Amino acid sequence: MELIFNEWLVDYMVPGSGHELRIDTLLDTVERRGDVLVVRQRSPFIDKLYRFAEQWPERPSLFRRFFLLLHNTSAVRLVYEHEIRPLSARLEGIVPRKDLYLAELAAVTSDRSIVTTDQTLKDRLDGQEGFRVHLLDDFLVSYQG
Repeated sequence: MELIFNEWLVDYMVPGSGHELRIDTLLDTVERRGDVLVVRQRSPFIDKLYRFAEQWPERPSLFRRFFLLLHNTSAVRLVYEHEIRPLSARLEGIVPRKDLYLAELAAVTSDRSIVTTDQTLKDRLDGQEGFRVHLLDDFLVSYQG
């Protein structure tokens, strides 16, 4: 399965967030199942990842783990801008502007699956043109089962 996580993942990796164990378990599950995280090379996700990582010169363990994972081509698919195609005008009209990069990224995957904490994105995009949008808590229950 190809999975797209938005910026909540970075927020949850921050030391003291209270979510470190959840993220560690999630990454364990992704690796165990052989699923692939899909990351857009130029995106708010990557910008936030690097910005937060610079705040901790010692790189907390989850940041180190994720950076190592980024170099594992069997676990992470890095998507470059030349691979991105425009969304339909209809989708562009319903997806919140701040989330367009996620929908564009999901459109180049076979699963078209986004995991988010954003109810508005789920309400607007889930079920449209084959897109599946999962709220984080619901996703974790079914995914880690």
